Amino acid sequence: MEDIIAGVDLGSSKFLVLIGETSPDGNLNIVGVGESHIPGAVQRGSIMNMEKAEEALRTAIYNAEKMAQMRVRSIVVGIGGDHLRSYRSRGVVPIADKEKGVTRLELESAFKAAQALPLTSDTEIVDSSVQEFIIDGQGGIMDPIGMFGTRMELELLLILGFAPSLKNIRRLIERNKLKLENLIVNIIAAGEAVLTPAEKEL
Repeated sequence: MEDIIAGVDLGSSKFLVLIGETSPDGNLNIVGVGESHIPGAVQRGSIMNMEKAEEALRTAIYNAEKMAQMRVRSIVVGIGGDHLRSYRSRGVVPIADKEKGVTRLELESAFKAAQALPLTSDTEIVDSSVQEFIIDGQGGIMDPIGMFGTRMELELLLILGFAPSLKNIRRLIERNKLKLENLIVNIIAAGEAVLTPAEKEL
């Protein structure tokens, strides 16, 4: 059975909705495209007028559904803008099991440590990307499971967002009676789409 994926880019000049079907072999086929041009709804990634934004999203979804001949019930939102910023963080944990090496437990602990930032109430972690793992000074490791050592470090790139702007985006999706599947930072999604595995490791 094919899975349905819908995504929207909330741009300052237009809202763009894509509906895709993923086939059993993993290919994504775009079956619906919808656009809406309503100035003043969004500016630099932040909603400026909720009513205009709601109308723009509703129109773009309707156009995409009409082309795809199917209903959208959940959606992924691509976000960008001035309210987003990046921050490099590091989590350090001991490698407890000398027989098994690094386990999922150390991985989870390292992620928690790297994300334990003293955030203000108006800041939220939107996304994260692993840069590397370092075991006893040896860097460049991307999959440390089963590796031996005494100390593991995780270098994590965090994307932080302005919490009220993110809350407005979530409210916009709710007002259109949709389930928000995920918020995806546009620049990270673009990198995942165009870079080869070797380029991502550079």
